Amino acid sequence: MNTPPPEPTDDSCHWVVKVDFRGCRYYFEECWKPNMCTGKNEMLWICSSECPPTCAEKWPGCGEQCGSPCCQCVGGYVRDSSGVCIPIQNCPDESNLMIYHSISPQNEI
Repeated sequence: MNTPPPEPTDDSCHWVVKVDFRGCRYYFEECWKPNMCTGKNEMLWICSSECPPTCAEKWPGCGEQCGSPCCQCVGGYVRDSSGVCIPIQNCPDESNLMIYHSISPQNEI
């Protein structure tokens, strides 16, 4: 699921992620209950990932088991250090963070 879902067909609808009989995750449009996810670029995953991707861990190595329903980032987005879903390409470059840390004044003797 590397792409965000399409726009809902009307204002009372929202997208959720479900799992089919083969264990594959797919987008499903719900129009009969309110959207419980309020964060930008996040949606309800009925079959959530037990270790969702973040900027710190873009490709976590957990299995395909379904976790409890919860709000997670849409496809192509990951959580940053403040918990906001951002495009994966907008994550800070780890090499720049390492350089900054190694030359920061707190490390001076």
